[in-house]
Amino acid sequence: MLKRGFPDLIHQQIDDYGKIRVYEDHQERYLLFDTDAKQGGILRSNPRFSTLKYQHVMQSVAFLGLDIKNILLIGLGGGSMANFFQVIFPNSKVKVVELRAGVCEVAKKYFFLQNLPPLSLEIKDIVGYFSNNGEERFDVIILDAFMNEGMPSKINHPSFFNTCKEKLSHQGILVMNYWNSQYKENSHNLTIAKYIFDQRIMIAPVSGCSNMICFLFKNITPPNSLLGNIDSNIEKANDYYKIPYQQYLQKIIDKKKEG
Repeated sequence: MLKRGFPDLIHQQIDDYGKIRVYEDHQERYLLFDTDAKQGGILRSNPRFSTLKYQHVMQSVAFLGLDIKNILLIGLGGGSMANFFQVIFPNSKVKVVELRAGVCEVAKKYFFLQNLPPLSLEIKDIVGYFSNNGEERFDVIILDAFMNEGMPSKINHPSFFNTCKEKLSHQGILVMNYWNSQYKENSHNLTIAKYIFDQRIMIAPVSGCSNMICFLFKNITPPNSLLGNIDSNIEKANDYYKIPYQQYLQKIIDKKKEG
């Protein structure tokens, strides 16, 4: 939700799906659609740093010691996730599939999206993209695709979870962002997702947020904790964000509910 006060509207455009708005106050700049739910956000003093805590929990997949060569981001937002994975895995392929061309324009202009190799950015519907790219496989799929009403039903659906599993490599992981406000629907779909992924799931609620992050493992056994066996990529993150990043993650992952 928006902070109290009077943030400045610095950009607005409208496409076939609704508004795309950019606001900023003295601390941060953030992306909104038609509602007050933030779709992206950066600190003005440190534009690399996402102000959305749940995104940092999703990024912890980078520290699980996996050999990650191909990454797919479904949904761009402000581009913080894409920038992060380009830096942490400079020799890997990072692909973003985003439905709205205007979101991509705004991410580049207002949120410093670095659209350079290894990043590949495609403006497409993800269901259609999967249908036309049958041979591609990914080590990590990040699913963070929201419209005004939440995650679109054709994505928040068992058939799409099945497709994601097919598109994962043998060691692959699907990482999904869910809103707790969609709990009833999410609870049903997560039960099915657990079945599809043979109970190989880890759920990490984000402390102080209405988000819960779901890690679904195609074949490997989930770790006991997201931060239990941090690999050397954490040093890259420390340098990228200019903070002790592991300590930050330990603060925002709700360890009492993780599992």
